[in-house]
This record gives sequence, structure tokens and C-alpha cells, in this order.
Amino acid sequence: MAFVPEYILLLGFAGGVDYVAGVLLGRTSSPASRRWVLGIALGANLSVLVLFKYYNFLAQTVIDVAGLGGVALSAPALQLALPIGLSFHTFQGMSYVIEVFLRKQEPERHLGIFSVYVMFFPQLVAGPIERPQSLLPQFREAHRFNLQDAVVGSRLMLVGFVKKVVVADRLAILVDRVYADPHAYAAPVLALATVCFAFQIYCDFSGYTDIARGAAQMVEFWRRWHISLSTWLRDFVYIPFGGNRSGFARTQTNLLLTFMISGLWHGANWTFVVWGLLNGLYVVVENRLGHRRVLPSPDRTSSSNRARSVVSVAMVFFLSCVAWTFFRASSLGDAWFVLSEIASNPTELVDVRVIADAFAMVGMSQRSIVLCVLLCVGTFLFDAVVEHRIDAKRFTEWPRWLRWSTYYASLAMLLLLGKYGEEQFIYFQF
Repeated sequence: MAFVPEYILLLGFAGGVDYVAGVLLGRTSSPASRRWVLGIALGANLSVLVLFKYYNFLAQTVIDVAGLGGVALSAPALQLALPIGLSFHTFQGMSYVIEVFLRKQEPERHLGIFSVYVMFFPQLVAGPIERPQSLLPQFREAHRFNLQDAVVGSRLMLVGFVKKVVVADRLAILVDRVYADPHAYAAPVLALATVCFAFQIYCDFSGYTDIARGAAQMVEFWRRWHISLSTWLRDFVYIPFGGNRSGFARTQTNLLLTFMISGLWHGANWTFVVWGLLNGLYVVVENRLGHRRVLPSPDRTSSSNRARSVVSVAMVFFLSCVAWTFFRASSLGDAWFVLSEIASNPTELVDVRVIADAFAMVGMSQRSIVLCVLLCVGTFLFDAVVEHRIDAKRFTEWPRWLRWSTYYASLAMLLLLGKYGEEQFIYFQF
């Protein structure tokens, strides 16, 4: 409501439609009537999504396709601000109606509890897309304040704020400047900006997730979180397409279609579609190699397999950066320029003189450039430490002086290195 006050009506409309649909599905056993209720509910949700997020994209696509056939069309462009988190809470509401239709979830008849499910504040604006079976029962449980939960939640939020304000927003200075006009920069700058974006979007979303988990932990809400969009698409797109039930070739086609829809979910632009298709292609190729027994088993016990694992991680990161280029670029042309410029000038990436001249054009001090590199390296090392089970439980066993030194160091980073302004979380736009 602080963004656009009238947009609270969209949540009320979507939530009201889903609540009524759930109640009606619980009262009728006629298959035809149930299908009508489901269709109306899904149509209402998708109409809001299409109107605010996809109308201009679809209209322009139709105009372009008609133009290729010599037919001149026109359509008015809608200047509508995209409601924050629209795709997330739309999919969450749709998942409730679908689960009730499939009789996997009993209708929630308490309007207050259902409203909290639709508008649960820690995950409203950027996910995760919670299923009703996971979230609704927790609103009926008795919860009492627990100091330990508040401490763990505060610690998670502190880590999230460091990831977001110190790392993601600081890297955004370089990334936004370069991708605003990629044609103005040489290969070393484009390569660093692309790698920095991979770390930026990771810390942006990971930081958001930590803040959301911490806030939820403080109110006694806790689950083992997963990649909720992927499971939503698996259950409601990939499996209805046929999943892996129709042979190897059809399975890979279903995967590609699902990844394409995943890309389109992220934004109304062909760059997102290509990003989704690229990731789908990576999975298809991996499945093909595994199907033909080309890939080795993931045994990390031997030194050769450990080395192969390191190479595999590097390859996945490289391929991800290639895909992220399309995700971040404003157009397919900009993305192609970034990739072709880097690929056609590999020697510039290791030429110190060229690198120095290239970064001088960015308009950032050497200290700022070095800070961006250090933040990427620091993020990698931090996650490597966490990966080796230096988790929250073991952290509480550290000496008090070390724990509080860590707290103060994190706060100092927020104060000294944080970038404060009008930056938003990247996933708010979805």
C-alpha cells in the first residue's frame, strides 16, 4: 500500500476469488461444476497477471508477427506499475484452488486464517510460493514467544542484510552502470560485470530469503525451505504435460517447455524466455549424457573425482553466467553483444594494460572495483564455510566473545560498506 495504495484491492480480489472457490469446491461433488469453479478461479487470477505483467509484451508480439506478414496492427500500451510480488502471491493462491480441486487440501472456511495465508508478510513480496498443506495448519497451532527463536531469527536477518545491503547493492553499482550501456565497454568490464551479476542476484535473493526466514522464525513459523517455484512448475506444469511418463524424447520436450514457462514467469521479455530455454537445454543435455552413461558417477572419494568435481562446478558457474547475461540484459541484442564481445576478445581478459584502460572508462575508483571483486570472493568463501556445516547450531557453541565479535563485525560492515538509497530486491519485480 506504501507503493500504490489501490493495489491492496488486487490482493483482496484475488484472495476473495480463491476463498469463495475453495468453499464452493468443498460443497459440490459434481465434476462439471467443480471444473467450472476451477476454471473461473484460475481465469480470474491469470487475468490480473496478464493485464499487469504481460499485456504490453503480448500485444507487441502480435503486432511484430503480423508485421512480418505485411499486416499493420496497433494496440494501446498500458502504463501500469507492476504490483510488487504479483507472480508469487498469484501462484500461491492458484496452488490453493488447484490442491482443493484435486482433493489434496480441505477448503479453509475461516476467512481470517485464509487471509493470513494469502498475505503472510515475510514471504508475500518475493516468495517462496508456499503450499496450503505446509502453511495453513501452522496458523491453527498455539505459539508462544521463545527467546531462542528470536535470537536465531535476528541472526538470520543480520546475515541477510549483509548479503543484500553490503554485497548485492554494492555490486549493483558496477552491474547497473555497465548493463545500462554495454556497447560502451570492453570485454574485461563486460566479463566482470556479468560475474558480479551472478553474485549480485544470488546475494539479493539469498539475502531476502534469510531476512524472510528470520522474520518468520520470530513468529514461530519455520519449515525447511525449498525452491518453491520449481516444485510448483513441476506439479502444475511439467507433470500435466506428461512428465517423464512418455519416453525419453517427450520427457526432454516437457522439460524444455517447463523451463520456457519458468523464464516467461520471471518477466515479459524474450530475454527471460531465452534464459529459461538455456537452462532447460543444460538439463536436457545433462540428461542425455547421463542416459548414454557418458557422465561419471559423483564419487568424490578419489583425488581425480574431486578434481573433476571442481571442474564441474566451474563449468556450471560459467554456463549459469552465460544464461544470466540474457536475464540481466535489456534486450537480446545487448545480451548477444556482451557474450560475443567477451568470446571474440579472450586475450583482453588477461592483458593488464587493457584491463586498466577498460576499467578507467567505467567511472568507478580502483578501490570500488577491488571491493566488488573482494565481495564476490568473500561471498564464495562464506558459503564454502557454511557448506561444511558451520551452521547455526554449531555457531551457538562458539565462545561468547567470538560470537559477539562476529555480530559487531557484521554491523560494522552494514554501516561502513552498505549502500543505502532506493535499491529494491530484484525479485520484487516478479
